[in-house]
Amino acid sequence: MKRLLLLAVLAAINLVAQTSNAACPVDQPSAQLFNYSAVDTETPSSAAVVATIQSPGSGLNSVLARGCSVAVSCSVACSFTLERDGTAASGSTVTTVGINKQAQGSSIQSFRSSSGVGAGVTWSSGGTACTNGTQAVTLTGGGGTGATGTITVSATVPTGAVTITNTGFGYTSVPTAGQVATCTGASVFTGGALTASQNNVGSGTAIAGYQIAAGQTIIVDLTKKTLQTGGENLTVRTNSISGTVNVNFSWFEAPR
Repeated sequence: MKRLLLLAVLAAINLVAQTSNAACPVDQPSAQLFNYSAVDTETPSSAAVVATIQSPGSGLNSVLARGCSVAVSCSVACSFTLERDGTAASGSTVTTVGINKQAQGSSIQSFRSSSGVGAGVTWSSGGTACTNGTQAVTLTGGGGTGATGTITVSATVPTGAVTITNTGFGYTSVPTAGQVATCTGASVFTGGALTASQNNVGSGTAIAGYQIAAGQTIIVDLTKKTLQTGGENLTVRTNSISGTVNVNFSWFEAPR
């Protein structure tokens, strides 16, 4: 009797697993399906995170991809909406990864949110006893993170404009502070501009809204969602927060 009960339980578990894999066959290599994932991790300061997956803007009117899921987590309490088919996104892309080994390059692009730091940021004051030559600069403030560059140091003080080497992301204003390598003390910077929004996807049709407690992950089922050619997209848009947000889209496509 116990053996029969155990076999029945195992059969039920197997049935659930098969049903799940049939709907969203992640990690199941197949000649008919390729699986893909795109992960966007950002740490905004009083700013929203917007992450999008999107089909090409032209081509045959056919289904290119079917959703699996999107997992969203926040280091602080946050909320987000799931939207579809806003004005096409453009700008900074997120790397798309083929999950199964045979996967071809994905037809779907993924985009991340917010603006980076552009040209024109100029040293104003601060920073002493620097080593002459070209020195690295890390910019701080402005609501974002990751903006770096180089600047010329002459007569032991920085001079001129910063050459931006990494625009960073999440900025709502141009940073006005930073640290020049080899200098003692922080520097003040003026001028400059932000880059164009790195994900200017327009607000789409809201499908659902979610509340997330700090440290919690919510996984949204996308198995009934498809992306056809013509710039169709799916977007996660958070509220304005200060913390780390992780958005992980997964989907599958048929071989081309």
